[in-house]
Amino acid sequence: MAHNGFEIAMLSLGRADSLLATKWVEGVPTRVLIDGGRKGHAATIRAFLQAHGVTSIDHVVCTHHDDDHAGGLVELIRGDDIQFGKAWCMFQSDTWIAGMRRSRCRKPRVPERHKSQ
Repeated sequence: MAHNGFEIAMLSLGRADSLLATKWVEGVPTRVLIDGGRKGHAATIRAFLQAHGVTSIDHVVCTHHDDDHAGGLVELIRGDDIQFGKAWCMFQSDTWIAGMRRSRCRKPRVPERHKSQ
């Protein structure tokens, strides 16, 4: 019997966290990885994902560009052992994106009244 549901796995990375959200529909997972800690956390996150049987991520979300949220994601995406779908990023600048594959990242539309100064 195929299962349906939603699960969240959280990985504490000191002052940063990484969340893996999975929605199951008829036994088929859709996975979202939210934030990735610092650059040095990539190996820890990779092991965390492997322990959960993850070989592909449908969506990567970077909540903001600071190194303690984006650095580990950049390193994960550079690797070849996990397949990635789309990356969703909230930008204040484009400086950190150099390591990510630009074709996988969509800049969200934010109404002018909600943009931070």
